[in-house]
Amino acid sequence: MRLNKLSTYMISMVLVLSLSACGYQLRGISQQANLPSAISVYADEPQLANAVVEALSKAQVKVTLAKQVVNMSEDIAQIADVRFIDTQAKATELLYDSNGEPILWRYSINTTMLLGNSDDTKAYNLQEYTQVELSTDTSSGSANDLIISTSWENLYTAIGKRALSILGRQP
Repeated sequence: MRLNKLSTYMISMVLVLSLSACGYQLRGISQQANLPSAISVYADEPQLANAVVEALSKAQVKVTLAKQVVNMSEDIAQIADVRFIDTQAKATELLYDSNGEPILWRYSINTTMLLGNSDDTKAYNLQEYTQVELSTDTSSGSANDLIISTSWENLYTAIGKRALSILGRQP
């Protein structure tokens, strides 16, 4: 009985080692499996547009950034395959120090992602937020500026990655 158990173990180990030696790796299901080879993108906020273009480009999708809408009578659905509208970036004070200066902030980005150019347009509400503690010391100005700009950049990047994930799950 013990010999049978040992031989099963050995066969399993040989199989695992031989598969890994030839480069096979278990990676799970790729969320980028259904990405198109090319896509046009419109975003009502330039920093969001850049983050989405960067995420798609890293996934080897050829991206065309659609022109900005000049007037609202122009149909946004005819401009791009993926559209980001009603984008709002907010900074909210959450906590104050004993002098009444804000020290804890919540930065958030909300946008609506629209897919499709016809009656079957799908809408997704994308939200990301982070809380940031800033120093009220006046000598910390440049450090605070770096924290703030990095926080916003990370939020826009997260929205771009979420959009990529949604696109990858489309049929």
